[in-house]
Amino acid sequence: MDSTRTAQTAKNFLAFLSSGYTKMLLEKPYDELFQTELGIKLKRLGLVSKNAMVVVLGLLAFFLEQKLSDDTVLKKMFKEVATDAWPEFSKRLLNGFTDFLVSRSAAASDKEKAVIDQLSQTKSEDLDDLLTGLAQVAKNQCSGSLDRATERIRKSREKLQQKRKRGVL
Repeated sequence: MDSTRTAQTAKNFLAFLSSGYTKMLLEKPYDELFQTELGIKLKRLGLVSKNAMVVVLGLLAFFLEQKLSDDTVLKKMFKEVATDAWPEFSKRLLNGFTDFLVSRSAAASDKEKAVIDQLSQTKSEDLDDLLTGLAQVAKNQCSGSLDRATERIRKSREKLQQKRKRGVL
């Protein structure tokens, strides 16, 4: 029983070590990706598009985390590397956002500066969560605005139909 536990611990350590080395070796290819034409185009996307990509990649990583088995050293290593790819990619995609905040802070009010300072100190994972939440709030607000606009159109149409019935139009 004790030797089985020791063997499993050794396998876990081997998977941990090999995935860590693999992640370190992938740093340069990740960087080089964003120096290609595709990477430059991705970096030029708007913040909403970039964060949408981050969320989709996060969902994919979550799916991989749930579905990939890790019953062998190789599978465990692959799972670790695959689920680490999305924050690495996202970090590089969103890189420069903090620089934008810093340059923006020069012309900002005290209240804006406080928000910018807080955002610039936020970890990228937490920033992703924040932006996802803000996107949901914006979607809900847009939905409410759309509902109000739809209601105004419906009322205008009813008034127009009433005028037609009375022969005014």
